[in-house]
Amino acid sequence: MYAVLSQVRSFEFEETGSSKKEDIAKALTYAEGCYDSYHTLQAENLWREMSSLQQLNSLVTSWMLTLEKQGCHNLIRAGASGVIQAMVLSFGSFRFSNQHLECNIHPKFLHRDFHFRRLNYGNKTHVNVTIIVDDDNKAVINIALDRSDRSYYACDGGCLDEPVLLTQNRRQFPVKLTEPLTAILYITEDKQHMEELHHAIHVKEVVEAPAHEQHLIALHRHGHQLGGLPTLFWVSVCAIIIVFHIFLCKLIIKEYCEPSDKLRYRYNKP
Repeated sequence: MYAVLSQVRSFEFEETGSSKKEDIAKALTYAEGCYDSYHTLQAENLWREMSSLQQLNSLVTSWMLTLEKQGCHNLIRAGASGVIQAMVLSFGSFRFSNQHLECNIHPKFLHRDFHFRRLNYGNKTHVNVTIIVDDDNKAVINIALDRSDRSYYACDGGCLDEPVLLTQNRRQFPVKLTEPLTAILYITEDKQHMEELHHAIHVKEVVEAPAHEQHLIALHRHGHQLGGLPTLFWVSVCAIIIVFHIFLCKLIIKEYCEPSDKLRYRYNKP
């Protein structure tokens, strides 16, 4: 992200006229259609090596071209502030579409935790979305408003349940898998629009996404499929160390505290 942003102008910190600043503000608030594609965390071409200037420039070009062609052209016009917003949207496959924000990442990729902070929804609203893997290896979604100027609502995959009013306190939603595949999350300020989505999303089946396999979660958490060592192992190691030091201290005390005549007798036996 730093490599891309270092190649983009930051208009907010340049000496520009008031009309230019207004254009930037409008571009930041109008993100319709961004980001309309596969989430970029799985796009290997966007995470290539940058050991040379040529590789760096090529990678930045790939990022900018991808964001522009996938509906983020308005955000790119706003400079660095818009590009960083577009990149964050692309990480989670978030898309602004006809009065709502939806998350289109496939449930099978939610085998690790994601923390999306301050997603810009209009002028005065920032949304925090956290996806975590619970102890049962199932992912859940937590949503909270960082700040807002009006009421916002959310629903999970399929929008079968009643819209949930969002606040600064976290609201939890399960990750649902639909057939055919649809977004796992919808956020909007228009409650009626969300209620109508229930009739506009045509799915045959809606179920909770299955739990992820333990070895896959361990691979992302610990870097290998064996996972972290169990607590009992570390307790046993600590117990062995403590017992060893107690035994060592006992030997030292015995050597230094015994009467000298006993020591002389012990080492001067015929």
